[in-house]
Amino acid sequence: MRDAVKTSLWAGAAVLALAPAAIAADIAMLVGTAEEHGEELTLLGDVLNARGYEVYDRQGATRADFAAALREVAARLPEAERLLLVFAGAARTAGERAWLLPGGFAGEGRIDAALEGVPLELLLDIAAEAPGRAAVVVATEAAGDAAADESFLALTPGVGAPEVPQGVLLVAGPLEPTLRLVSERLLVETGGVAEALTGAPEDVAIFGFRSPEAAFVNPAPATVAPPAERVAAEPPAERPADPPAE
Repeated sequence: MRDAVKTSLWAGAAVLALAPAAIAADIAMLVGTAEEHGEELTLLGDVLNARGYEVYDRQGATRADFAAALREVAARLPEAERLLLVFAGAARTAGERAWLLPGGFAGEGRIDAALEGVPLELLLDIAAEAPGRAAVVVATEAAGDAAADESFLALTPGVGAPEVPQGVLLVAGPLEPTLRLVSERLLVETGGVAEALTGAPEDVAIFGFRSPEAAFVNPAPATVAPPAERVAAEPPAERPADPPAE
């Protein structure tokens, strides 16, 4: 019996050894909740594709579309080398919670946002599965000045001051400057996240992980210079002097 169990264990180990390992991939999700977000997200998607990311794209996303995109990304987490989750649309905060509102959201207060919106915390938790290699980007629509309202139902535009998991970067701000920061800095700068975010616009908020080492794009392959040619031959050996004449 013991020999049979041992044989079974060895067989199982052999199967695992022969199983193909998951290939690391850079994964991105782009969710936009209105048609006017399409152009900016398309441009960002082009940059991501050029950088080698696999992009899961949803435009005019309803809550069901949003959920489908998140499920697709979550299924790829075991092989994610880098992870970038981008949402373009309305974000609202109440207390310590923030929700990302899907396309077609018609609610007005906290209860509607909680029942129909997608918690920002969910995206941060997904990103936390790839610590040091993940970012959440919330590019918000322009919102008018919110009237002072401290009632329970009141919502405030934006993401507030969320608690970001260790190893996760959160970038949030107005649509155009936020997406531009991602496409022109975060996906270009190879010297680390801290360098990429240097000089970020004042209206774009940066939370969480800002490593000087981690980057969201691979450095350009180094070119190997050809070996330097010898420009001069070795000096000839000195000829021994002739003996003096007698």
